[in-house]
Amino acid sequence: MKRTLYIPDELWTQLDQYLKDHPEQNPSSVVQAALAEKLRPKNGSKLLSLAGIVENAPTDASVNEDYLMAAEAKEQSQALESTDASVNEDYLIQG
Repeated sequence: MKRTLYIPDELWTQLDQYLKDHPEQNPSSVVQAALAEKLRPKNGSKLLSLAGIVENAPTDASVNEDYLMAAEAKEQSQALESTDASVNEDYLIQG
């Protein structure tokens, strides 16, 4: 199936330059790859893991409100535990 797309001159100029640098591609392959990337479901688990925020996130972590709230509550709990530990350590050092 063929479709007609409007591409502004500025983008077409950029596409022309890209195709000169990548002669193995054509306008259709570039548009198809761009659409596939834009439309694929986002999976934030690898990014969250990389950031060290969570170890195992569900694939819908970025849009799962229940998961996000639970993760935030866990983070706050860990912060409080860390604060308590540092206060207790200071007390032990001074005592």
